[in-house]
Amino acid sequence: FPVTIQRALAAGASVVFSFNNSLLAFNDNLLVTLTWGVGPSYSIRVAVSTGIANITVENETAGSLSDSVGINFSIIKSVTA
Repeated sequence: FPVTIQRALAAGASVVFSFNNSLLAFNDNLLVTLTWGVGPSYSIRVAVSTGIANITVENETAGSLSDSVGINFSIIKSVTA
């Protein structure tokens, strides 16, 4: 699973990174969860496109955080009928 590097993330700030995966299609769902006991300190959002997803991690606290955050993911294939 991907792990972020330890960099300071100010209160309310967010960082976006790209996740490339050839199995992703435009209509698929990418289920993403944070690991390593970060609890409610961070929120995560995902925008999926064909072959790539942009993942946003946001600091939800009133102070700066500098954690390495592990990210688990599952691709849920979708079908349009």
